[in-house]
Amino acid sequence: MLTGTVVSVADGTLVVNVDGGAQRTLRTDGDTVVRGAQNSALGDLQTGERVVVQVQGTGATAVARAVWTPQASVTGTVTALTGDRATVTSVDGLTVTVDVTALSQKPAVGDVVVLTGAAADPTTIRADGIRVLPRAS
Repeated sequence: MLTGTVVSVADGTLVVNVDGGAQRTLRTDGDTVVRGAQNSALGDLQTGERVVVQVQGTGATAVARAVWTPQASVTGTVTALTGDRATVTSVDGLTVTVDVTALSQKPAVGDVVVLTGAAADPTTIRADGIRVLPRAS
């Protein structure tokens, strides 16, 4: 297994920037399965998208057998908004940057939210869903 971001998808190859490692070029074929975050085929993968890849073989013969695009989410309070970037302090105290460009309903500072989407990089979520929770009184 390897985790990283998609560099490119071309006819028969998937190139991934591996977290903590070098770029890898993997062969793909008709048996390569793609799942998760609105992806069901190799052509659905986007440059920069986070992936987990199950690899069969080594070196130049390595084949991507399965590619998952994990869903990312954060539950917390919106503490800042700058353009289409929201800063959310999660319930466990971590600060997460969320790209809210694709949302028709934008959060406001102070909203308690559940934001779901795909990991754009290790520290940013590209949101495609929002649920605003009621505030405690």
